Amino acid sequence: MQEIIIDEEFQRLFPMLTEQQFCSLENDILEHGCMNPLVLWNGILIDYADKIKMPMLVNVGRIVSSYV
Repeated sequence: MQEIIIDEEFQRLFPMLTEQQFCSLENDILEHGCMNPLVLWNGILIDYADKIKMPMLVNVGRIVSSYV
């Protein structure tokens, strides 16, 4: 599994989700599956860091789109 780097500069562009947003996203993924993979650029996460905390994403082996 590819290492995922969380860069502080990029994360300022994607602020942490509120608890309500996180629960809503988690429920949506449980109901519909992961429709939008994590987006990586040269191993750096270009997406909400909250998504990698969700156990069901980890359990399915993290769905990732990687760009170089």
